[in-house]
Order: sequence, then structure tokens, then C-alpha cells
Amino acid sequence: MIKKFTSLFILFLLIFITVVLVTFEGSLVVRAEKSCNSKRSPLEARHKKCECTVATSVFNDTVNGIIVYYQDVCGDTTAVGLFKSGFKQGHKYDFLITNDCGEILHNMTSELNVMFVNDGTSPFKAKLDGVNLNCDNTGILNAITSKPPSSDSSNSTAPSKRHYYEDPCASKYSKYRKRAQGAETHIYEDGNSYSQALISTI
Repeated sequence: MIKKFTSLFILFLLIFITVVLVTFEGSLVVRAEKSCNSKRSPLEARHKKCECTVATSVFNDTVNGIIVYYQDVCGDTTAVGLFKSGFKQGHKYDFLITNDCGEILHNMTSELNVMFVNDGTSPFKAKLDGVNLNCDNTGILNAITSKPPSSDSSNSTAPSKRHYYEDPCASKYSKYRKRAQGAETHIYEDGNSYSQALISTI
């Protein structure tokens, strides 16, 4: 019980420290009236202003740790994180952002360049190229697979529509899933799914 409490305390402390750091950085950006650069046009750059947003992925199963995503007024997103345990020596780990169908939205492995220490990691931080949280319709927080039109509303074997929808990512094992949740931070070990956590705003 004490060990579990200590782990939770450390995790919440990491969350607090990380959020304070990215929030402080964000306030500096706003006060400095950061000039946004757009790959499309100078006109878009002058008018592009995004909401400063913080989102987290908290891992507390196979691995224990957190990744915090911070979006500034220009839509640029920085990832900051630390893992306490769960990694094994001699294995290759990839860090991906996926949608709720498991499709890769962004592979951030090389950008994060995570350094492993024992079964955890050192703190890491990196700007994610071309990634925004909710600045436009490509934002990862908007990556929720829409519910398709129901093909057979009279199917009595279907779960209640109040809690489930027909899954557009359905496999042969399951046709229905609970409500869509959105994008996730997905960790792969040697090419196989290892751990994942929802990306949610705070």
C-alpha cells in the first residue's frame, strides 16, 4: 500500500512539475508576442493564432510515467516527459501518436530521442514537427473516428446505442466499441504494441 502511494505521489509530482514548466514557457511566449512562421504563406502566419493548450498521456500499467504535450499560440507542439519504470534492456521502443483506430498520426521516436536509465528514462523534451493539438482540423485532439450511419437499427443483438457505436475500425473479434476516445500515445516494443495512454487535455 505504501509502495503504491509513493508511486502515485511521484507520478503526480512529475505531472505538477511538467505542467508548471510548460505553462511558464507558454506565458513567456505570449508576453514576447512570438512571431509565427507558416510553411504556407506569410499572410497565414500573421493571422494564425492558436489556443495555448496542455494535454497529457499518463501511463500506469505496463510502464509508469507521463508525457505532457504543450501547444503554443502558433500551434507548435512540444512534448515533455519522464518514465519511472517498465522498460527492458536490449529492446527497441518506438513512441507514436495514433488515432482511435491505431493508425499512426506521428512517429516521434527520433524527435524525443529517449535515453533509458535502468527500467525508466531520463527526462526528455522535443518540439514535434508538424503536430498541433487543436489549432485546426488536423490537430491530434480532433482525431476521433466518427460514428458511421447505422446499417441496421433493428438488430436486437447490438449493444445499447447509448453506450456503444458500430466500430469503423472493427476487427473480426468485435464489431462494437464504447464511445470514441480519441488519439493516444502508443509505445511499441520491438515492433509490437506495448503500452498506450489516452491524450487528454487538463
